[in-house]
Amino acid sequence: MRTRQAVRPVEDLEDPSARGPRIQEVIVKKIFKYTGIVAIGVVLLLILAGAGLYYKGGNALDAKYMVATAAIEASTDSASLARGEHLVNMLGCSDCHGGNLAGRVMIDAPPFLVVASNLTKGKGGVGNVYSTLDYDRAMRNGVRPDGTPLIIMPSKAVHKLADADAAAIIGYIQSLPPVDNELPETMLRPLGRVLAASGQFDVGMEVSPEKPGHGTVPTLDDPLAYGKYSADMICAHCHQANFKGGVPMGPGPVPTDITAYGKIPVDQFLATLRTGKTPGGRELDQEAMPIAIFNHWSDDEIKAVHAYLATL
Repeated sequence: MRTRQAVRPVEDLEDPSARGPRIQEVIVKKIFKYTGIVAIGVVLLLILAGAGLYYKGGNALDAKYMVATAAIEASTDSASLARGEHLVNMLGCSDCHGGNLAGRVMIDAPPFLVVASNLTKGKGGVGNVYSTLDYDRAMRNGVRPDGTPLIIMPSKAVHKLADADAAAIIGYIQSLPPVDNELPETMLRPLGRVLAASGQFDVGMEVSPEKPGHGTVPTLDDPLAYGKYSADMICAHCHQANFKGGVPMGPGPVPTDITAYGKIPVDQFLATLRTGKTPGGRELDQEAMPIAIFNHWSDDEIKAVHAYLATL
């Protein structure tokens, strides 16, 4: 009688050489499974981190600063109004806010929308709501009436204005005819919020919490004093208090040492600021160096700065 052989399981009939690829397939599937889980986790963490930075950046824009203010009244006599108009052009206010100071969109980029406000009493203008103190806080302290920071308002420079000059500027602005120009508000976009939260962009970099006001305004009868007063505002804002430069202001060229310009002949210094070309023929970067504002300076004002730089 023949003995029936036991039936072997199917897997036992499988070619042993095929087991390796099957095992590898299982391992690869598990790797992909866990890799996918890790990737999803990383994405979620990035989303959460981005949301945190977005929220933190928004808080930076909404931060309120306590600033010490000066007690001034707007000057409205004819001499003060003329001085105020000259300063508005000399300091570059009209370059940002426009010739009629009705404002404009300055920067419309992925990080932020930066708008120079309509300063008049027309529709959309802050002149309808700003008091003399509000104008001064914006100008010399770098904050809005509610204490939040103004973006890219060079208040660190204007902070050094004497009270009389600040009063002249505000008086001139308040005397302007109203211009209707409704503009969007300055805003940080998502990328800008992330940059602000990560320390790549300081929203309050131009806020000056100290009380402004620095005595009387020098006259051109004393060129050294007038030159120092002007240079401390315009030049030192980028080139540092010692005028040696070297500290980046952001993207673009690093501000240079300008003390050497006091050693060149005054006519060459005049030509450099009028044309944007150095005595050696190098073209200055006019995006970084505000050559256009010097068209509003008198020769004597430029010579006064040269005289002061020559003492350094």
